[in-house]
Amino acid sequence: MINAMARRSANFIGRLSAQGPLLFTGGVSHCAAFARMLESHVGMAVTTHPDAQFAGAIGAALIGQRQRRRG
Repeated sequence: MINAMARRSANFIGRLSAQGPLLFTGGVSHCAAFARMLESHVGMAVTTHPDAQFAGAIGAALIGQRQRRRG
């Protein structure tokens, strides 16, 4: 299942013409097996951050703050 998820993610990344290294965020980013499989499928380095699982929430909070300031 993890390999299938990594392949699907790699296909999406390939459509974006991404250049490495990739910063991997979200809850699954702490799964070393997924990161290794993703690296092998995309052929570039995949890095993560200790707080990677909070990236979406932090981004949403920043967007909300910006919208609130605009009124």
